[in-house]
Amino acid sequence: MGTDQLVQIIVALGGFSGLAALAQTILSRQKTKADAVQSLMTASGALFSPMRDELRDLRSQVVEMRDREQQYERTQRVHDYMLRVHARWDYQVADALSSAGIVVDTPPPLFPDDGDGPHQPSQSS
Repeated sequence: MGTDQLVQIIVALGGFSGLAALAQTILSRQKTKADAVQSLMTASGALFSPMRDELRDLRSQVVEMRDREQQYERTQRVHDYMLRVHARWDYQVADALSSAGIVVDTPPPLFPDDGDGPHQPSQSS
């Protein structure tokens, strides 16, 4: 619809009152669209608010789990170091006893992957 046709319709509808009616129709449509947009925003807020809260909680849990994992890894590194030191000491003592003629069992492994079976202390003659 062109401007000329719009002017003709306004004049045919009675001049100013026709213009007021047209303006009311346009405003009514805009208000309806605005109401629809507001309703959609309210509905989406109701849907996404619990999701947003759950996502915030999950992120918090992930941070907490990362912190726990890092603490576990630090503790595990210290533990592994202490076991390696202890394992060396075990074999040194077993070798010293064997050198002194005292037979002792091989020290037990301190790690699950500690070789292919029992270690034999060195035998001195």
